[in-house]
Amino acid sequence: MLASDNSERELTEVSAKDDPELFNAARVSLGALGVITRMTLQNRDNYRLKAESWIQPIEEVLESFAESAASHRHFEMFPLTHSDYAITLAIDETKEPVNNPPPSPEEEVGC
Repeated sequence: MLASDNSERELTEVSAKDDPELFNAARVSLGALGVITRMTLQNRDNYRLKAESWIQPIEEVLESFAESAASHRHFEMFPLTHSDYAITLAIDETKEPVNNPPPSPEEEVGC
């Protein structure tokens, strides 16, 4: 429910199915559209995420950024100041077992 900020204190029921535009606006309005008085959350089963990071030339990252962003749950790059390289980070859901303890730096680079 979304209570608008007018003198009538009107209540409006908003749903993603019935009014997706207003629903999405209310999700990020920070109170500008009124006060949310009740909401229903849709939960999902637990899941694990696996993060991988690597260093890559910035030009290569930029050339394939759209493809990389589309193929990962989360993808970003962190340009390294005063260099032509960036650290890239890809995060995806995984069913792999938890890796305890994590591999040592030597194991990660195959030394």
